[in-house]
Amino acid sequence: MNVDPLDVSKIGDYTPTRVTALRHQVDLLNRQLERMLENRLVQERMKQELSLAAQVQGFLIPDSLPNSPSLSMSAIYVPHHDVGGDYYDVVEMGRGKWLYCVADVAGKGVSAALLMAHLQASIRALLHAYTDLPTLVTNVNDLLGHATRSERFVTLFMGTLDEESGALQYVCAGHIPAVLYRNGVLQTLNKGTTLLGMFQPLPFMELGTCVLEPGDLLLICTDGVVEGQNEKQEPFGMDRLVGTICETPELSPDLVNSAVLGRLIAHRGGWNFVDDVTLLTIRYSGGGAGNGG
Repeated sequence: MNVDPLDVSKIGDYTPTRVTALRHQVDLLNRQLERMLENRLVQERMKQELSLAAQVQGFLIPDSLPNSPSLSMSAIYVPHHDVGGDYYDVVEMGRGKWLYCVADVAGKGVSAALLMAHLQASIRALLHAYTDLPTLVTNVNDLLGHATRSERFVTLFMGTLDEESGALQYVCAGHIPAVLYRNGVLQTLNKGTTLLGMFQPLPFMELGTCVLEPGDLLLICTDGVVEGQNEKQEPFGMDRLVGTICETPELSPDLVNSAVLGRLIAHRGGWNFVDDVTLLTIRYSGGGAGNGG
Protein backbone atom coordinates (compact mmCIF):
# COMPACT_ATOMS: atom_id res chain seq x y z
CA MET A 1 0.00 0.00 0.00
CA ASN A 2 1.31 3.41 -0.94
CA VAL A 3 0.94 5.77 2.00
CA ASP A 4 1.90 9.45 2.25
CA PRO A 5 4.35 9.55 5.16
CA LEU A 6 2.81 12.85 6.31
CA ASP A 7 -0.84 11.70 6.10
CA VAL A 8 -1.73 10.67 9.68
CA SER A 9 -5.24 9.64 8.63
CA LYS A 10 -3.92 6.67 6.65
CA ILE A 11 -1.29 5.35 9.02
CA GLY A 12 -1.35 4.90 12.72
CA ASP A 13 2.25 4.14 13.35
CA TYR A 14 5.30 6.42 13.08
CA THR A 15 7.52 4.60 10.64
CA PRO A 16 11.18 5.58 10.21
CA THR A 17 10.27 7.21 6.92
CA ARG A 18 7.59 9.30 8.56
CA VAL A 19 9.84 10.27 11.46
CA THR A 20 12.54 11.37 9.02
CA ALA A 21 10.01 13.42 7.04
CA LEU A 22 8.69 15.05 10.20
CA ARG A 23 12.20 15.90 11.36
CA HIS A 24 12.92 17.43 7.99
CA GLN A 25 9.75 19.48 8.16
CA VAL A 26 10.50 20.62 11.71
CA ASP A 27 14.04 21.60 10.72
CA LEU A 28 12.67 23.54 7.76
CA LEU A 29 10.17 25.37 9.96
CA ASN A 30 12.88 26.13 12.51
CA ARG A 31 15.14 27.61 9.82
CA GLN A 32 12.26 29.72 8.52
CA LEU A 33 11.50 30.95 12.04
CA GLU A 34 15.17 31.74 12.62
CA ARG A 35 15.33 33.74 9.40
CA MET A 36 12.14 35.60 10.34
CA LEU A 37 13.58 36.35 13.76
CA GLU A 38 16.90 37.47 12.31
CA ASN A 39 15.11 39.73 9.81
CA ARG A 40 13.00 41.13 12.62
CA LEU A 41 16.09 41.78 14.73
CA VAL A 42 17.89 43.39 11.78
CA GLN A 43 14.91 45.63 11.10
CA GLU A 44 14.66 46.61 14.76
CA ARG A 45 18.40 47.27 14.89
CA MET A 46 18.24 49.38 11.74
CA LYS A 47 15.27 51.29 13.14
CA GLN A 48 17.17 51.99 16.36
CA GLU A 49 20.29 53.02 14.44
CA LEU A 50 18.30 55.35 12.20
CA SER A 51 16.57 56.84 15.23
CA LEU A 52 19.95 57.43 16.88
CA ALA A 53 21.39 58.87 13.66
CA ALA A 54 18.40 61.20 13.34
CA GLN A 55 19.02 62.41 16.90
CA VAL A 56 22.70 62.97 16.13
CA GLN A 57 21.81 64.87 12.98
CA GLY A 58 19.29 66.95 14.91
CA PHE A 59 22.06 68.07 17.25
CA LEU A 60 24.24 69.10 14.29
CA ILE A 61 21.69 71.34 12.56
CA PRO A 62 21.57 74.85 14.10
CA ASP A 63 18.48 75.68 16.16
CA SER A 64 18.55 79.27 14.96
CA LEU A 65 20.49 81.51 12.59
CA PRO A 66 21.78 85.04 13.19
CA ASN A 67 19.54 87.99 12.46
CA SER A 68 20.62 91.56 13.08
CA PRO A 69 20.07 95.00 11.52
CA SER A 70 22.92 94.26 9.09
CA LEU A 71 22.46 90.53 8.49
CA SER A 72 19.68 87.96 8.25
CA MET A 73 19.86 84.25 7.43
CA SER A 74 17.37 81.48 6.87
CA ALA A 75 17.68 77.81 5.99
CA ILE A 76 15.47 74.94 4.83
CA TYR A 77 16.49 71.31 5.17
CA VAL A 78 14.34 68.48 3.78
CA PRO A 79 16.02 65.05 4.09
CA HIS A 80 15.12 62.42 1.50
CA HIS A 81 15.02 59.74 4.21
CA ASP A 82 14.65 60.11 7.97
CA VAL A 83 18.41 60.68 8.01
CA GLY A 84 19.89 62.62 5.13
CA GLY A 85 23.36 63.50 3.93
CA ASP A 86 23.10 67.29 3.74
CA TYR A 87 24.49 69.61 6.37
CA TYR A 88 24.68 73.32 7.05
CA ASP A 89 26.13 75.38 9.85
CA VAL A 90 26.76 78.98 10.90
CA VAL A 91 29.43 79.74 13.50
CA GLU A 92 30.22 83.10 15.06
CA MET A 93 33.92 83.86 14.83
CA GLY A 94 33.71 86.98 16.99
CA ARG A 95 33.38 90.74 16.40
CA GLY A 96 30.59 90.43 13.86
CA LYS A 97 32.38 87.87 11.71
CA TRP A 98 30.65 84.65 10.74
CA LEU A 99 31.63 81.35 9.17
CA TYR A 100 28.89 79.61 7.21
CA CYS A 101 28.87 76.37 5.26
CA VAL A 102 26.61 74.03 3.32
CA ALA A 103 27.78 70.47 2.67
CA ASP A 104 26.62 67.29 1.00
CA VAL A 105 28.01 64.17 2.64
CA ALA A 106 28.33 61.02 0.52
CA GLY A 107 25.86 58.33 1.52
CA LYS A 108 22.73 58.26 3.64
CA GLY A 109 21.64 56.96 7.00
CA VAL A 110 23.92 56.16 9.91
CA SER A 111 27.21 56.36 7.98
CA ALA A 112 26.30 59.80 6.61
CA ALA A 113 25.31 61.04 10.07
CA LEU A 114 28.64 59.88 11.51
CA LEU A 115 30.62 61.50 8.72
CA MET A 116 28.55 64.66 9.16
CA ALA A 117 29.35 64.71 12.87
CA HIS A 118 33.04 64.28 12.05
CA LEU A 119 32.84 67.15 9.55
CA GLN A 120 31.22 69.52 12.04
CA ALA A 121 33.67 68.59 14.79
CA SER A 122 36.61 69.10 12.42
CA ILE A 123 35.41 72.52 11.26
CA ARG A 124 34.66 73.81 14.73
CA ALA A 125 37.90 72.48 16.22
CA LEU A 126 40.12 73.77 13.42
CA LEU A 127 38.38 77.14 13.28
CA HIS A 128 40.09 78.15 16.50
CA ALA A 129 43.50 77.38 15.01
CA TYR A 130 43.07 78.45 11.38
CA THR A 131 41.06 81.57 10.58
CA ASP A 132 42.55 81.61 7.06
CA LEU A 133 39.86 79.96 4.93
CA PRO A 134 42.05 78.02 2.45
CA THR A 135 44.14 76.62 5.31
CA LEU A 136 41.00 75.69 7.21
CA VAL A 137 39.52 73.83 4.21
CA THR A 138 42.86 72.12 3.53
CA ASN A 139 43.05 70.81 7.09
CA VAL A 140 39.41 69.69 7.06
CA ASN A 141 40.19 67.75 3.89
CA ASP A 142 43.16 66.07 5.58
CA LEU A 143 41.07 64.99 8.57
CA LEU A 144 38.28 63.65 6.36
CA GLY A 145 40.77 61.74 4.23
CA HIS A 146 42.32 60.07 7.26
CA ALA A 147 38.93 59.26 8.79
CA THR A 148 37.50 57.68 5.64
CA ARG A 149 40.75 56.37 4.10
CA SER A 150 39.86 58.48 1.06
CA GLU A 151 36.87 56.21 0.33
CA ARG A 152 34.15 58.78 1.09
CA PHE A 153 33.82 62.39 0.06
CA VAL A 154 32.10 65.64 0.95
CA THR A 155 31.16 68.57 -1.26
CA LEU A 156 31.26 71.85 0.59
CA PHE A 157 30.64 75.56 0.15
CA MET A 158 32.25 77.47 3.01
CA GLY A 159 32.71 81.17 3.51
CA THR A 160 33.29 83.95 6.01
CA LEU A 161 31.39 87.22 6.21
CA ASP A 162 32.29 90.38 8.09
CA GLU A 163 29.13 92.27 9.06
CA GLU A 164 30.81 95.65 9.38
CA SER A 165 32.73 95.74 6.10
CA GLY A 166 30.66 93.29 4.03
CA ALA A 167 33.87 91.43 3.14
CA LEU A 168 33.08 87.91 2.01
CA GLN A 169 35.53 85.10 1.36
CA TYR A 170 34.56 81.63 0.18
CA VAL A 171 35.77 78.25 -1.04
CA CYS A 172 33.56 76.11 -3.26
CA ALA A 173 34.82 72.53 -2.82
CA GLY A 174 33.19 70.48 -5.57
CA HIS A 175 29.82 71.91 -4.54
CA ILE A 176 26.98 73.67 -6.37
CA PRO A 177 28.20 77.29 -6.73
CA ALA A 178 26.44 79.84 -4.55
CA VAL A 179 24.41 82.57 -6.27
CA LEU A 180 24.90 86.24 -5.42
CA TYR A 181 22.06 88.59 -6.44
CA ARG A 182 22.68 92.34 -6.64
CA ASN A 183 20.34 94.89 -8.25
CA GLY A 184 19.15 92.53 -10.96
CA VAL A 185 22.61 91.09 -11.64
CA LEU A 186 23.47 87.51 -10.72
CA GLN A 187 26.94 86.16 -10.08
CA THR A 188 27.88 82.53 -9.40
CA LEU A 189 30.56 81.98 -6.79
CA ASN A 190 32.52 78.99 -8.08
CA LYS A 191 36.13 79.51 -7.02
CA GLY A 192 37.69 76.98 -4.69
CA THR A 193 38.85 73.41 -5.02
CA THR A 194 37.67 69.86 -5.67
CA LEU A 195 35.55 67.70 -3.35
CA LEU A 196 36.96 66.93 0.08
CA GLY A 197 38.19 63.65 1.53
CA MET A 198 39.36 61.95 -1.67
CA PHE A 199 42.66 63.64 -2.50
CA GLN A 200 45.68 64.10 -0.26
CA PRO A 201 46.71 66.83 -0.70
CA LEU A 202 44.13 68.90 -2.56
CA PRO A 203 45.28 69.39 -6.17
CA PHE A 204 44.49 73.12 -6.24
CA MET A 205 42.96 75.91 -4.15
CA GLU A 206 41.56 79.29 -5.21
CA LEU A 207 40.05 81.68 -2.69
CA GLY A 208 37.00 83.63 -3.86
CA THR A 209 36.40 87.14 -2.53
CA CYS A 210 33.87 89.92 -2.87
CA VAL A 211 32.43 92.76 -0.83
CA LEU A 212 28.69 92.69 -0.23
CA GLU A 213 26.56 95.79 -0.62
CA PRO A 214 23.33 96.60 1.23
CA GLY A 215 20.49 94.53 -0.22
CA ASP A 216 22.70 91.75 -1.62
CA LEU A 217 21.28 88.25 -1.42
CA LEU A 218 23.41 85.12 -1.23
CA LEU A 219 21.82 81.69 -1.77
CA ILE A 220 23.63 78.38 -1.25
CA CYS A 221 21.99 75.04 -1.97
CA THR A 222 22.79 71.36 -2.43
CA ASP A 223 22.45 69.36 -5.65
CA GLY A 224 19.08 67.99 -4.50
CA VAL A 225 17.68 71.38 -5.56
CA VAL A 226 19.15 71.83 -9.03
CA GLU A 227 19.14 68.12 -9.95
CA GLY A 228 15.55 67.43 -8.91
CA GLN A 229 13.78 66.03 -11.99
CA ASN A 230 10.18 66.06 -13.14
CA GLU A 231 8.33 63.17 -14.80
CA LYS A 232 10.03 64.05 -18.10
CA GLN A 233 13.43 63.68 -16.36
CA GLU A 234 14.08 67.40 -16.77
CA PRO A 235 16.22 68.76 -13.90
CA PHE A 236 15.11 71.84 -11.99
CA GLY A 237 18.43 73.38 -12.99
CA MET A 238 20.24 76.61 -12.23
CA ASP A 239 18.04 78.56 -14.66
CA ARG A 240 14.87 77.89 -12.64
CA LEU A 241 16.74 78.57 -9.39
CA VAL A 242 18.08 81.86 -10.71
CA GLY A 243 14.68 82.77 -12.17
CA THR A 244 13.02 82.27 -8.80
CA ILE A 245 15.59 84.49 -7.10
CA CYS A 246 15.05 87.20 -9.72
CA GLU A 247 11.30 87.06 -9.11
CA THR A 248 11.75 87.49 -5.34
CA PRO A 249 14.64 89.96 -4.98
CA GLU A 250 13.17 92.03 -2.15
CA LEU A 251 11.80 89.18 -0.04
CA SER A 252 13.30 88.08 3.25
CA PRO A 253 15.58 85.02 3.20
CA ASP A 254 12.89 82.73 4.62
CA LEU A 255 10.39 83.81 1.94
CA VAL A 256 13.00 83.37 -0.79
CA ASN A 257 13.66 79.84 0.46
CA SER A 258 9.93 79.12 0.54
CA ALA A 259 9.56 80.39 -3.03
CA VAL A 260 12.42 78.19 -4.28
CA LEU A 261 11.08 75.14 -2.43
CA GLY A 262 7.58 75.78 -3.76
CA ARG A 263 8.86 76.04 -7.33
CA LEU A 264 10.86 72.83 -6.85
CA ILE A 265 7.83 70.98 -5.49
CA ALA A 266 5.75 72.14 -8.44
CA HIS A 267 8.49 71.01 -10.83
CA ARG A 268 8.78 67.62 -9.16
CA GLY A 269 5.01 67.19 -9.00
CA GLY A 270 5.00 66.80 -5.23
CA TRP A 271 7.25 66.14 -2.25
CA ASN A 272 8.70 62.96 -3.75
CA PHE A 273 12.31 64.14 -3.61
CA VAL A 274 14.97 61.60 -4.57
CA ASP A 275 17.72 63.49 -2.74
CA ASP A 276 18.10 65.77 0.27
CA VAL A 277 17.21 69.42 -0.27
CA THR A 278 19.03 72.20 1.58
CA LEU A 279 18.88 75.97 1.12
CA LEU A 280 20.82 78.59 3.09
CA THR A 281 20.02 82.19 2.17
CA ILE A 282 21.76 85.30 3.50
CA ARG A 283 20.57 88.90 3.14
CA TYR A 284 23.14 91.61 3.83
CA SER A 285 21.83 95.02 4.93
CA GLY A 286 25.04 96.56 6.30
CA GLY A 287 27.35 99.19 4.92
CA GLY A 288 29.70 97.21 2.66
CA ALA A 289 30.55 98.69 -0.74
CA GLY A 290 32.45 97.65 -3.84
CA ASN A 291 32.93 94.27 -5.47
CA GLY A 292 35.85 91.91 -5.92
CA GLY A 293 36.56 88.85 -8.08
